[in-house]
Amino acid sequence: MAVDWLWATKPQSGDTQDILTDIAYGDGKVYFTATGNKGNIVLAATDAEGTIVWSWLIWATDQPATMVFENGAEFMDRNIGATSAEEDSNDAFGLMYQWGRKEAFYGGTLNEDSADAIPFSTAEVETVVNEAFGMTWQHTNTVATLEMGTAQPMTMFFDGAAISSSGNWIDNHENAVWANEKTDSDPCPAGYRVPSSDEYSGIENGEIDAKGLTYTYNGQSAWFPVQGLREDSSGILVLYNWFWLWTNSELTRESLFDPNVLFYLALRAGGTEESGMGPLISNAHQSNRAMAMPVRCVKE
Repeated sequence: MAVDWLWATKPQSGDTQDILTDIAYGDGKVYFTATGNKGNIVLAATDAEGTIVWSWLIWATDQPATMVFENGAEFMDRNIGATSAEEDSNDAFGLMYQWGRKEAFYGGTLNEDSADAIPFSTAEVETVVNEAFGMTWQHTNTVATLEMGTAQPMTMFFDGAAISSSGNWIDNHENAVWANEKTDSDPCPAGYRVPSSDEYSGIENGEIDAKGLTYTYNGQSAWFPVQGLREDSSGILVLYNWFWLWTNSELTRESLFDPNVLFYLALRAGGTEESGMGPLISNAHQSNRAMAMPVRCVKE
């Protein structure tokens, strides 16, 4: 087995990552030296055939603070991947995840919802990729197995072959699980997990504008930036003035095509009175699991 870096947020200068050095594997452990630079870097382990069998996100940031909400849930002060919790800062943008996957996708600061609509064009500009793996950021209209999801951590999958897609990225949704009991696919650091929809209760009392939401309780405030999502069917980054955050809660909703389609509840907020679309805050917005959205972790 071997371990090396797969992709990283782009350094201020140069064309290779500047977050870790001396990456090595031995005695069942991964070793590296942190440079002290902030950012995100993914390490990938490969077998003798060069297939990726596991990957890890190294999130290089200040120790996140936490805040207890009125409902008792204790949240981090930033989304996974964010290197700042400062209001109006792009550094407060985090990474994005398809529901039930631990593999992080880069979001970014440049809207891709244009006439060209090229998925991951922002990621191509704002990240560097280790060419030794032969991988690129991509979206594919292919449903994945759990093994495919692990082996291709830079690929967003989508079941585009379905007559009326249920928003799947995986062939068996039971293999991709986020829950109140932490699983191997949960992307949060040790001691934290993806929150439930109920743990976002009360957030509708926050103040919202076109840049984000501020939730205040007991003398503390938490900032939630508008950073959009990556669409399930195309993979493009859509920013505008909305944001979504995944929860681990699921919902079965009847449809004309499949009475057992599973949707997942997400925090959704955004809009302005001027746009005629808000403001709106909901902790139970129905979302397809193939979408890629940010995650804010709650203490176990």
